[in-house]
Amino acid sequence: MQTFQLQLLGKDTAGNTISRIGSVTFETTSIDLQLGERVPPLIVLMPGETTEVDVFLYNMGESSIFDLSITSNNDEFSVTITPSQLTLATNDTGNATVTIAVPMDSTTGDSVTISVVASSTSDARTDFTSFQVVASLTPPVNVTSVSRYNI
Repeated sequence: MQTFQLQLLGKDTAGNTISRIGSVTFETTSIDLQLGERVPPLIVLMPGETTEVDVFLYNMGESSIFDLSITSNNDEFSVTITPSQLTLATNDTGNATVTIAVPMDSTTGDSVTISVVASSTSDARTDFTSFQVVASLTPPVNVTSVSRYNI
């Protein structure tokens, strides 16, 4: 447990400045769930396409079994995670793969936000990470270089 000082600054509806300071105690966690290095902040796919996103769980605490689960805000997209459980020793790392399939009848702008949650089965440690997938009827363009010409 760690105690932090938090300060709230703002304005009320009359435009007066308000300030509040308080102590808050947080329980820190000893796990870290992260997306793979090459995952962009926004993944763009065409209807019918499937992609995989790697997630990595770092365990800095006691050995444990961790349940991995996913939630999404759009049931039209197929989203799965494999494996759904990792057994990690102290200072161990494990990985899982999230597979996302865009529906064939998607239109440009259809999207899903996916959250991956890791929870220890032996204590209260938990962590999560999120990313977004958007459907597009035109393939994404990757710009690899730009040339400048003087006229």
